[in-house]
Amino acid sequence: EDQQAAMEYSYVKPGHFVSVMQTLKANNFDYPGMLRTYAVNAANNEPLDVYKTNYRVSMFRPISLPKGQAKFIESTYFLPQREHFVSQARYNMRVELLSSRGGSVTKEESATGTSMRDYEYFIVVLAANPQPYQGLKDPKVHSIVVSQSEISRDGSLRFYHVVMPTIERRVPLPSSSFAWTTIAYVLWDDLDPAVLTQDQQNAMLDWVHWGGQVIISGPISLDKLKGSVLSPYLPADSGQALKLDQSSFDKLNEAWSLPSLGNEKKKPMSAEERGIKFVGNKPMLGVELKRH
Repeated sequence: EDQQAAMEYSYVKPGHFVSVMQTLKANNFDYPGMLRTYAVNAANNEPLDVYKTNYRVSMFRPISLPKGQAKFIESTYFLPQREHFVSQARYNMRVELLSSRGGSVTKEESATGTSMRDYEYFIVVLAANPQPYQGLKDPKVHSIVVSQSEISRDGSLRFYHVVMPTIERRVPLPSSSFAWTTIAYVLWDDLDPAVLTQDQQNAMLDWVHWGGQVIISGPISLDKLKGSVLSPYLPADSGQALKLDQSSFDKLNEAWSLPSLGNEKKKPMSAEERGIKFVGNKPMLGVELKRH
């Protein structure tokens, strides 16, 4: 049997669950089996001990691979905490394809992930066009990375890792709410909620009930979320379309403009200079909000 797997990881969080998506295909005959997933102890190639216990955790799930048909499979890992946190420490994660008869290992693959600290979370951008949100990855965006030279060696304190998945046939989000605990915010822009599976929608709803927050962006996003599992929890409904000009932002600028981040002694900068400025002759499109 051949296993065609695509596993990619960047950051994972100790003490949390994480989902792994793979594409598997049996080339020679129908293959019933099991998938076993666990975080690996590099010293003995066994599952990592659960912190301050005598136990180890492996996750199992059944799998059925019809001959010649590629299947998209989601598996779950639990990543135990370690006694001493090491910055940029790596987790080695292993997935094993086990035969249903005897449970022998037919194929195995590995993936790695860098540990996040307790205060670090993901911001996931779910957008039909994620390009306008590339600026969120700029380390100068102070809601993402705060300059605190006395706290960390590189002169910054990172709170969030911004993830912008390319959404085609499926959305790379966990189907279990267990694996949503590393996500702080989902930014939703012009995406049809039907691209999420029912399990993903249910997991997202559980996540919202336990404190996850959805930021809705774009004038047609509210309409697309009508009838979805999030519909009863939306803060507002959309009303009539609006054309926005400079006067639409003046009141916002008056109360909410940011102060200068530069050296005030060298070059004072007023709040007005950092306000939202309307550029060009073409009005921006907005929508009236009717509170839910």
